[in-house]
This record gives sequence, structure tokens and C-alpha cells, in this order.
Amino acid sequence: MRASIRHSIMMVLGTALAAPVHAQTPLLLSTAGASLALSHGIEALSANPAHLGMPQTTWVQMRVVGVGAGVHTNGLGFDDYRKYNGATLNDDDKSDILSQVPDAGLSLWSEGSATALSLRAGSWGLAASGLGSARGNLDREAIDLILHGNADQPEWIFENSEGDGLASWQVALSHGRQLFTLNGGPVFAGLSAAYVRGLYLASADQVRADIATQTTGLTGDASAEWITATGGTGLGVDAGLAWQARPNLLFSFSAAHLYHTINWDSEVERTRYELTFNDVTVDNFEDSLWSSEEFTESLESFSDGLPAHLRLGAGLTSGSTRYALEGSVWTRDRFAASTKPQLSAALEHTLGQSLPLRIGASIGGRSEFAIGCGAGLHFGGFMWDIGIRIDRALWIGNGSGLSAATAIDLAI
Repeated sequence: MRASIRHSIMMVLGTALAAPVHAQTPLLLSTAGASLALSHGIEALSANPAHLGMPQTTWVQMRVVGVGAGVHTNGLGFDDYRKYNGATLNDDDKSDILSQVPDAGLSLWSEGSATALSLRAGSWGLAASGLGSARGNLDREAIDLILHGNADQPEWIFENSEGDGLASWQVALSHGRQLFTLNGGPVFAGLSAAYVRGLYLASADQVRADIATQTTGLTGDASAEWITATGGTGLGVDAGLAWQARPNLLFSFSAAHLYHTINWDSEVERTRYELTFNDVTVDNFEDSLWSSEEFTESLESFSDGLPAHLRLGAGLTSGSTRYALEGSVWTRDRFAASTKPQLSAALEHTLGQSLPLRIGASIGGRSEFAIGCGAGLHFGGFMWDIGIRIDRALWIGNGSGLSAATAIDLAI
């Protein structure tokens, strides 16, 4: 029984520990999401393939290393963890913790990505990378019960716990080219086609518990249902447009995962766990008052994939400084994606043509507010960049989420 309970909890919260829906690049994080119009050269492979058709300063680029990771919540932050971890909580502490949990529940999502190979030659690009997304949500009522007990409320119903996650890798071929001229400025279009290999899919959206306090103890029931798959193949398509309105002004639009589907056909299973208990007290907790059952059945293959990510951005260059503004939204509220629109703004200033400094901020989206910062070292054909993003705060220690990424590129 305990193993099954742990399995249920891991399906709700543990699915948040997976790869992101798109590569976490230093440029993306340091600009807090406003990187679209700034992504040229090899950066175009993960941002907008249309930019591959634009004039390039180098013919060949290769990303030798590209890694990123992050963890986020929609409520409690790092300073809350330090304050309350291991402490004896009084009534004010408990009220403060609960006040920071949204009515829809406490969400947790994390990210981690790695680029196996990225290569750009002229207007063509090839990239192998890990992609994915996940999240978990814990019912606010469950947190209330944990903090305050059941003295003031004899009956509890938990219905807002859920989680889903997807992990995959893909190999994508990208190309961009100029289509025509609009008001004297060239218009570019690009396309990326990817072979996608699904590694793991999990979805738990039927998690429920009903607990009542009786004079003889606790009575109630709980159930959880989840679907898992451990393999599949599919296709992914990204598309983009860009308009160089002026030599220093670029408008860019991209649709990542415009088509993304995986046919999950390996070890596709649905598991349902049910638990009932009657008159349970502290004294008889280990007795035979618990009754649990677990059912697992094989399912036929089915198709599922990542939601589309729509981005519209503008970039302005003035000397050694680049400014960017971007709006973005996901088409479905699944995995770590959110249908809440996000607006981001950023600037990049390069010192001595070798030291780019970046800063950005965003509002909206799943994080609601974030800032980013980063820097790079660019010497000839060697480029090393780092970037971080902080959620809901201006400093790492006060935030409720943190992401970091680094990349090393070579160019000839």
C-alpha cells in the first residue's frame, strides 16, 4: 500500500521534474523570454528558422555545449523554504504559508535541457536536442489540512491535484530564405522539420480524496488514475517569418511545435489506485483498517504531443545596443505551458565587441513576473554565454523560481 501511495504522489508532483518544452538557452533566459528578434545565427535553430535566411557574418557555426536547468513554483519561494524548513510553526506562520498558495493549488514545474549537437551552415541548420515539459499541482485544501489539522473542518474533499509530463529527443533540419520585399525591406520565411522520439509520457488527472472526522477516528477514501507510456515516434514542425523593415529594425514571428505529435506505442498502460479507510486513529494506524486495490491495464497506442508556442517580437539596433520587445502565448494549458500571455522586454549592450551584457523582464505567463540577466565572452570564432532567470523577485534568494543556462559556440 505504501509503495502505491508513493507512486500516486510521484505522479502528481514528480512529473514536474523533466525537460522543458523548448531549449533553455542563455539568450532566452537572460532576456526573460524576449530573445526572438535577437536570435541570429545558430540561435535561430531554437527560436525562428526564418532568421537562417538573413545575411550571416559567419558561414559555419557549431554549438559544442548547451545546457540549462530550472525549478519553479507558483507560490512559496526560496526565502520561505529557508525560514520555515525545520522550524516549529505557530498560527501566524501557518496562515502566512497558506496565504501564498493560490486557490487552484500549489504548482511545481522544473526544466532541464541539453543540446547534443547544433550545426549551422549558411541558411541550413541541423540540431539534436532533448525536449519535454512537465508540471504537478497539489490541492490547496490538502495543504490546509496538513498545516491546521481537521479541528475546524470535519470533512475534506481534495480534487485539484494533477500532473502531466512528457520527455523526448529530436533531430531537426531547418532552413530559411528570403521570399519577397515589403516596403523596401526583405521578408524571410523558415521551416524546421524534426524526427521526434518519445521517451516517457505520464498524465494523472483523476486524483481525488474524501476524508471525514468521526468520533471513532478518520474515515474516507482516495483514488488516483494515471496513464503512462515509455516510447513512441513522431514528427514536429516549427515555422517562422521575419521582416527586416529597416536595416536596424526587425519584426519576427515564430510558431514552435506548430505540429508536434508522438504515436505512443510502447508499454502504454492505465493504472488506477483506490484506498479506503475506516475509524483510523493514531493507535490503530498500522492495523487492518486500510483497504487498497491497484488495477493496471494495457491500452492501445495513441497520439499526443506538445502545444504550439506562438511568439511575436521586434528588435531595434542602435550602435552597440540591441533592444527587444516580445509577446508570446501557448495554445494549450498543458505540461509546463500556459495559455496566459506573456510580455517581455530586454536590452543587450556589447562592450568592446567582445562582452555582451543582457538584462530583461517579463510579466504574465505561468511565472507572472520574472527578470533575467546574463553575459558572454566573444573572441573571434569562440563564444561562451551564460544566463539566468528569476521568478517573482529581483534577487535569487527571494524568488519562487530559478533557471540557468550556458552555451559554447564555435564559428568560422
